Amino acid sequence: MNKSPQERLYDLQQLGWAGYADVLTQMPLTANNVRCVAHLLESSPNTDPTSQFLDLAEADLSGLVLDGTHLVRANLSGANLQGTRLMKADLRFANLSGANLADADLRGATLYQTVWIGAKVMGCRFDRSIGLTLKQSASLKRRGGLLKLAMP
Repeated sequence: MNKSPQERLYDLQQLGWAGYADVLTQMPLTANNVRCVAHLLESSPNTDPTSQFLDLAEADLSGLVLDGTHLVRANLSGANLQGTRLMKADLRFANLSGANLADADLRGATLYQTVWIGAKVMGCRFDRSIGLTLKQSASLKRRGGLLKLAMP
């Protein structure tokens, strides 16, 4: 974690985790982030990384630009995503329970089957047409999410 983004990318390529480089090379050096990355690397030394999903529970990803990032089935429960840009990110089946998404930007993100229990969404920008159900859209709007009715 204390390496440069380029050194992190090289290491991730060697381990077969380059598909998650957008996230893992930008993560700030915090105790929770170190724990997440250590768990990721320890949990699957002999497993094909393409069959694994990111466990970033309680990670600090605040303020990062993660546009277009592939986070299918990612565990982002309790994560700090405040002000994070996730435009056109793929978050299908992601667990966002208890995550802080205040002022985040999820416009154009794919949000099918996402879990939002207890997520903080005040000021978070969404497009309802990218996988949110009407029930989810209404709930997110009641909690302060900013929903456009359809993409342009």
